[in-house]
Amino acid sequence: MLRGTVAQAAPAARAGPPADRAIPCLYRFPGPISDDMDNPSHLPGTRLPRLIAIISIRTKMRKRSTSFCCRATKWREGSLEECAPGAVPLLMPLISTRPTIRDVASAAGCHYSTVSLALHNHPRIPGETKSRIRAAADRLGYRPDAALAALCAYRAGKRKVREHAVLAWLTNYRAENQWKASACNRDYFEGASQRAAERGYRLEIFWLAARGMTPERMSKILWTRGIQGVLLPPQEHRTTLELDWKNFSAVTFGHTLLQPRLHLVSNHEYRTMGALFAELVRRRYERVGLVDLRDHDERVDHNWSAAYLIEQQCLPRKNRLPPLLLPNWDSEAFLSWVRHHRPDVVVTKLPEVLGILKRAGFRIAEDIGVAFHSLDEKSPGLSGMKKNSFQIGVMAVDLLVDMLHRGERGLPARPSLLMVEGSWSEGVTLRPRPDGLRRDGRKAGATEEAVALSTV
Repeated sequence: MLRGTVAQAAPAARAGPPADRAIPCLYRFPGPISDDMDNPSHLPGTRLPRLIAIISIRTKMRKRSTSFCCRATKWREGSLEECAPGAVPLLMPLISTRPTIRDVASAAGCHYSTVSLALHNHPRIPGETKSRIRAAADRLGYRPDAALAALCAYRAGKRKVREHAVLAWLTNYRAENQWKASACNRDYFEGASQRAAERGYRLEIFWLAARGMTPERMSKILWTRGIQGVLLPPQEHRTTLELDWKNFSAVTFGHTLLQPRLHLVSNHEYRTMGALFAELVRRRYERVGLVDLRDHDERVDHNWSAAYLIEQQCLPRKNRLPPLLLPNWDSEAFLSWVRHHRPDVVVTKLPEVLGILKRAGFRIAEDIGVAFHSLDEKSPGLSGMKKNSFQIGVMAVDLLVDMLHRGERGLPARPSLLMVEGSWSEGVTLRPRPDGLRRDGRKAGATEEAVALSTV
């Protein structure tokens, strides 16, 4: 028997809808329902001579409690029976649910796990199967649930990782550890390693120039080990690199990889140079000269020299100086350029500049300033712009992991550039601001300057 109440319908005097229209009405019964539901005439208090009921029962057990929800469609000679005050009707429109992965799997004739891998462009799923599954998804109008994806990512981040997946740090230097000689590369690696651990991965170094190693063999090694994400630090020389790219998601640092064109993370050298010029103007420098190696400028796609030449156009014509871009470091050529053009500040990346000027009798900051446009994370005493290499490594891993989650593998049709602006680093190789304050708001002290300059 059915426990619960359904209020007796009150007589309706007003005209109702046509008899051929069915109006859904949802009732919820507090108690268990008997198995004998074929004859609706036993419902208490209905007293309807002509009642047609279609009842759908959905049961769910939870902690010894059972709830039943019945959807009834009823009508009486074209009029809707109104519920008495004791009843609890829930009028609810019939909402079509959106398709899920299981619906796509049923339409494509495969398991739902195969659908998930195919929609993430997993390389182990054949191309024909991917096409069939994507066609089924498009036909059903399937779209990923952003909120559910965020929840899955949150749960994965909270779960304790027993074994981290591997991201490849692929170097191509002539010597195995030669890439570590660059402080910039070390900062990249440190930032990338820390961020990879936070995202559930770990970096592993692979050396492409090892004896007997070829791009084909390296591709096979990575594929066999199930490594799908590749980070490419700056190359020793501007070069090309051939791997079986269709199986990997890859991100490169800087502009030294000429081909293929991959997603790239780098310092925004152009805007960093512009910010450096603005700071020099605040310190009342008028004749600004750039000194660099030609190879260094080429490795950043000429962004330093381009920004320098643009900034020079903003200066009075008498204060415009040509850049000195040397094929190799030449102390005599540098001093000759300084004596001829008489800059009051030199913008450079080269640490040799400081030693040469001091040995030539120049007092750093008093006679001539030196500003560095590309400082590494640990550069005490030097004034200039930090590249923020650690943050660039962090952002490279974020970009790569997001590509893996989205299933973006192979060469991108339209490569993107993720640029990080530099930030000012206060040192003692420039004269202080006219207000006597450093960029961080602290007052410059003579003792601090003397100690820092002695370490340069």
